Amino acid sequence: MGLGYRYKCSECSKKYEVFQGIGMLFPEVYEDTVAKLKNGRFGKAWKELYENTENVAIDAEKRVYLCTSCGYWKNEPGLSLYVADNEEAISDVKNGCPVFYGEDSLPAMMGDMPKYHLLKEHEHKCKKCGGKMKAADDDEMLTLSCPKCGGAPDPENTMYILWD
Repeated sequence: MGLGYRYKCSECSKKYEVFQGIGMLFPEVYEDTVAKLKNGRFGKAWKELYENTENVAIDAEKRVYLCTSCGYWKNEPGLSLYVADNEEAISDVKNGCPVFYGEDSLPAMMGDMPKYHLLKEHEHKCKKCGGKMKAADDDEMLTLSCPKCGGAPDPENTMYILWD
C-alpha cells in the first residue's frame, strides 16, 4: 500500500502528483531497481558494494526527497543497501522481493525491519544545486512546489491518494 498526493499549482494551474511507498507491483519495481544497480546506474561504488556483499537488499520504496538548500524535490526510491540478518530475510533476498510485513500486515520501510541491518545509506543529492536532500515529512508533502513554475499548490485542489 502506498500513499500519494495530487496537486494543482495556484499560479500556472499545472496538475502534478507524487507517490510514496510500495504497491502490488513491488516485485517488478524491485527487480528493475536491482537491474539498474547491477548496470551501474547508481554509481560504480554502489554496484561494487552490492556485488561484494552477500545477501544484500536495496531499498526500492519510493519517497519524496527535498533539497535542504534550494527546495527542489524529486520522487524516487530510497536506494540504501541492507543486509539480511536471518534465514527468512536471506530467502526473501534470493527470491528477489525482500519486503517485510509488520504486525499490522502493512509493508514496513527497510530501516524499520528487524530482519535487516543497514549496510550503507544512500545520500540523495540535488541535481540543481548539488545540496543534500532529505525525505519529506507530512507537512512538507502538503506544500511541494510546482515542477513547472515553482508556485505553491492550491490547497483547495490538493488530494490525498491511497494506492496499491
